[in-house]
Amino acid sequence: MVLSAYCKQRIVQLYFERRLSYANVAKILAAEGYIVSKQTAWAVIRKYKMHGTLSRLPGRGCRFNLTPDIWAIIEEQMRMDDETTATQLVKIVNAVGYNFSESTIV
Repeated sequence: MVLSAYCKQRIVQLYFERRLSYANVAKILAAEGYIVSKQTAWAVIRKYKMHGTLSRLPGRGCRFNLTPDIWAIIEEQMRMDDETTATQLVKIVNAVGYNFSESTIV
């Protein structure tokens, strides 16, 4: 479940300012209309303690899956025709012998 920025801020506020337990934080948020488990409250507090922020940290997410060989093929094609679409690039790269979908390139 994705929490809103307000909900995360509220968790931190209740925990640090009012010194409530994770379970009590979850109960108060439930009364306010937010469904948050005590484990979620714990995770938000833990992240805040470790990084000092509730923002998304840089470098998170899926890693880049294109190998240098595939990247070279794509770069060459884009030099020849910069109007090439992702679907066309997938067909070109798959024709060379690699197998992946359009979402890998985009």
